[in-house]
Amino acid sequence: MLACLFRSPSLNQMLKVFMQIFFVVTFLSLFFFLYVVKVEKTIFQEQINLVVDRLYDKLQADVNVILPANMQTQLKQEVLAYLNTVTFPPHTYDSIQRQNDEVIERTQNVVIVFATLVGTCWLAVYLLRFCVDFRRHLGENAVVLGAVALTEYLFLNLVTRQYIAANPNHIQLYFAQRVQAYAQAQKQKTT
Repeated sequence: MLACLFRSPSLNQMLKVFMQIFFVVTFLSLFFFLYVVKVEKTIFQEQINLVVDRLYDKLQADVNVILPANMQTQLKQEVLAYLNTVTFPPHTYDSIQRQNDEVIERTQNVVIVFATLVGTCWLAVYLLRFCVDFRRHLGENAVVLGAVALTEYLFLNLVTRQYIAANPNHIQLYFAQRVQAYAQAQKQKTT
């Protein structure tokens, strides 16, 4: 081990900050791809289910009030027949997966660049024999990283999971407007 020859408080502080940025970027990247993505998928599915269930219940109640029983049966049969013909192109999932894989790859590249820069800085400082308290910086950054990790985890689970972003009333109104516009367009075609 080389003995240190030079002291520089500003260099020491700068290295600590670079190290902190590297740890936070790395943690946030891992945390996002390994945990947040799963939680957000669950939240998204729950909110979509909430909206669709409310819309379905509203439509079912409206159909029961508006249409006589024989027309309700016919409508249900036609809707089921239509739904049996609906297919989704297989490439849709593939393109989304490709795009997500590209995001993951770009993120990995950013983390690798940060790691290379931080490692190069630390190596240069070591070889130039500057006095840097690596262990102290590592400990301080571990505490900061722990605080960031706890904050992110708690915020995601206590706030994000509880917040309903998809307003069912807005979606019902928008759906009704789109159906109305479609019906008017169809009516104009037949006249």
